[in-house]
Amino acid sequence: MEKIKVLLLLYSLEPGGAEKVVLSIAKHIDRNRFSPVVCAFKNGRLHPDFAKLKIPIYVLNKKSGIDISLFWKLRRVLKTENIKIIHSHNFSPNFWGRFIGYIVGIPILITTEHTLATSKTRLQKTIDHILSKITTKIIAVSNSVCDSHIREEDILPEKFVTIYNGIEPWNDHEEEINKFRSQFLKEFGIVDDSCIITTIGRLEPPKGYENLLKAIPLIHRIIPEPLFLIVGDGYLKTKIETLTRNLGIRERVVFTGFRSDIRKILGISNLCVIPSLREGFSITLLEAMSTGKPVVATDVGGNSEAISNGETGIIVPPDDPAALANGIIAVLNDKHMAEKMGLKARERFERLFTIQKMIDETEKLFESVKSNLN
Repeated sequence: MEKIKVLLLLYSLEPGGAEKVVLSIAKHIDRNRFSPVVCAFKNGRLHPDFAKLKIPIYVLNKKSGIDISLFWKLRRVLKTENIKIIHSHNFSPNFWGRFIGYIVGIPILITTEHTLATSKTRLQKTIDHILSKITTKIIAVSNSVCDSHIREEDILPEKFVTIYNGIEPWNDHEEEINKFRSQFLKEFGIVDDSCIITTIGRLEPPKGYENLLKAIPLIHRIIPEPLFLIVGDGYLKTKIETLTRNLGIRERVVFTGFRSDIRKILGISNLCVIPSLREGFSITLLEAMSTGKPVVATDVGGNSEAISNGETGIIVPPDDPAALANGIIAVLNDKHMAEKMGLKARERFERLFTIQKMIDETEKLFESVKSNLN
């Protein structure tokens, strides 16, 4: 049986939710049936991870703004690799992938929407509406993302299929975590008995870090012990650090910068917080669930689809520091509840959000549209 060449098209190879999903698909897709090729507009820190997979990788070095040369570069990749399926991720790759793919005659055009349509401009929504007519299928990473695109972009519901993000199960043993804990605490000068609350993501406005920082003084009035880890980097770092000083909480907040050992950090944490103002379907949330940690998350995107409120975590309104503080306090004040939530979170993860489930559903979708190849 001839393998089907699938182009996994994304904007950059910098770490992020969509990029991790693409890496997972490239790594785990059935090589007996599909032959993955990765193409990114820009390079990034995940390049070595993709290179380990020993599959073709193309970096097109897109210029800022509208880069017409991208048409010829991507067309060359499609022709050279004899691509049959383009599977693109997020707006710019979705636009170029469908536009060029249609002109070149690629028979199957699949896009993935990783965030709500409300984050797009009116022009982007119009473009998505028009291009949906030539799109084979649109994957939404949550039902909330699906509904928002149907509503905001007036796309036919039958174009969509929801496939939740999935990640690999967490298998670190207690001995490994204890060793890591000692090393990590020493690296950042953290007192060993600290209660650690962790939030992870790019330091950018949609992640809602300012609301978390404003919640910290409210938490410390009730529970003074917690130390907050902010894991990630981004252009808001200086502004966020300044806010910690203005709020008088600088000594209780640790900025780790970018880390590749996310789940180990979650493994030594007491609680994970996701204060986002906008999400599609949070990979961080799944990472926390897989490590058996309770999560306090805002009610945006697919958060309330992943978390069973009051059972595997707590959902609070977005953009509300007081509500966020109350949710965190509730978990910290009841260790038995926190432990029970963590256990149920891991059970829910293993049932619904493993990487194997995501891969199985993606392959099932590819198989369902194979008739377009004839």
